Amino acid sequence: MSSRSPDGAARCQIRLSPWVLPVLAGALCLGLFPLWCMGVLAVASHELCHALAAWRMGFTVRRLELLPLGAAAQIDTLFETDPICEVGIALAGPIGNLLMVSLLASIPYFWPVENPWLAWAITANLSVALCNLIPALPLDGGRVLRGILAARMEIGRATRIAAGVSLGIGLAVTTAALVMLVAGSFHVTAWFLGIFLLANGWKERKTAPLLTLRQRTGKKEELLRKGSMPLHRMAARYDYPLTSLLRRLRTGRYHLVTVVDGDGQSLGEVSEASVVDCLLAGEGKCVAEALDYQRRSRQEG
Repeated sequence: MSSRSPDGAARCQIRLSPWVLPVLAGALCLGLFPLWCMGVLAVASHELCHALAAWRMGFTVRRLELLPLGAAAQIDTLFETDPICEVGIALAGPIGNLLMVSLLASIPYFWPVENPWLAWAITANLSVALCNLIPALPLDGGRVLRGILAARMEIGRATRIAAGVSLGIGLAVTTAALVMLVAGSFHVTAWFLGIFLLANGWKERKTAPLLTLRQRTGKKEELLRKGSMPLHRMAARYDYPLTSLLRRLRTGRYHLVTVVDGDGQSLGEVSEASVVDCLLAGEGKCVAEALDYQRRSRQEG
């Protein structure tokens, strides 16, 4: 992970995909240049708002790539493990498009001239905003849903629930597309959206354990990045499994665990970082072994 940096925007690279010019030529030949142009601008402004929100929250935006159908921002950190940041960055894109719709819709009041490009621009921005607000991963609405859930539970479980919602919506859309096909109507958008949500919902579900691990291993870096974090204390019996303990650790807080024996007497205190390091090193499976691992690490250090 990278640290939050005020000069993150200055280090951002802007790249042009080699496919942009061929697609542009094709759009010109087919007479679709206005539609393509408005769609690209809508998606590009959407991604730019994501990038600006991430930079404003202190993350480093490494690259903004202009693609044939929009743009993609590369943020140099796993912001998904911070619920507040994920919700804020996810909402920035649709909000930017809706603000653009409001601005464009107000133009006729000051400049009453009919212009088809204006209608195309409004439609493109509104479509991008509403499509991304669908509560399904990896769309922005799905990220908002996961962020809200992750504020109340660990990121892996939140991802599995959000991915389940994505699969359900994808199945519903695909079923609707199939019913329309049987009725004699083929809707490309419905098929594309349904299959897209099914594929990505399954993919996001498979990445849930990785996000849990990244969240735990990145807590130390998050503490250094923020400078401070809320502290949460808890107690666990000496033989309590470390994997079960990990599921009880909350996002956005640093945990200290008091290890107690069978009589409820304190044996010592183990940090969240030591619990994760013990598991990754394969040095123990219960809380007491994590406490021993922490003591050995401090002696060796």
